Amino acid sequence: FIIIDLHTPKKQEGSSHIKAKIMRFNPLWLIMAIAWTITIVILSLLSPGKIPNVITLSWDKLLHFGAYFLLMYLLIAAFYNHEFRFKRSLLLLTIVLGIGIEFIQKFMDLGRSLDYMDMIANMMGSWIGLHSFDVYLKLKTWILH
Repeated sequence: FIIIDLHTPKKQEGSSHIKAKIMRFNPLWLIMAIAWTITIVILSLLSPGKIPNVITLSWDKLLHFGAYFLLMYLLIAAFYNHEFRFKRSLLLLTIVLGIGIEFIQKFMDLGRSLDYMDMIANMMGSWIGLHSFDVYLKLKTWILH
């Protein structure tokens, strides 16, 4: 699939026309990333009484880390052939999502509260998810060659 990125137009030499950059993406990975994002939002906004009480504090942070690791990995897999600047935008998007959900929990009467350690776990999961995909690609190239 192809979409046109109008945010990074390029002007051709000697031309007054702007050439849009073509962005390719994998729709299956993107659909999985969107579905996982919806899952994260729903589970994060459920009242604590609706979630099984088997999660201890350490497991909670590990789940936050894992959720955002997987989200970032899915997003990078969907857009793996793009330059690093675009990947940083995806990283910023996941970080804003994680922080935003924490603030929503604080201001809505959900029986939840804002937790800075959750934010840190979310950010670390996103950051390591971004870089782990690059490591995966390097290992794959190294093994196949």
